[in-house]
Amino acid sequence: MSIRNRYLLTKNSENMYENNEYPDILTFPLQKFVYTKTPLIYTLTYQDISRFDVFIFNQYGTCDYDDFILMLNNIYFKEDLAVGDKIILPDLEDIENFYSKNIQ
Repeated sequence: MSIRNRYLLTKNSENMYENNEYPDILTFPLQKFVYTKTPLIYTLTYQDISRFDVFIFNQYGTCDYDDFILMLNNIYFKEDLAVGDKIILPDLEDIENFYSKNIQ
């Protein structure tokens, strides 16, 4: 499997000042995500926050979905996470189906 990140699911936009294309994160199709299995509601610890990449790896066997999990939970920066925050962790199969169906 190739690396999965938010840029695989975005459309390119054009920079009107320099005529350069770039991935437009506002086109990420999060509204198309479908839960087929009950997600886990998880309470974050200090260790989870300090190494969010490792936390995601421990949950999914890859750290590729860290951006997706943050976006799904309306978290824009990892620095906004706090100990005790509850986040939604969808089933891995639901995430992989989402990427497979929406890859650009």
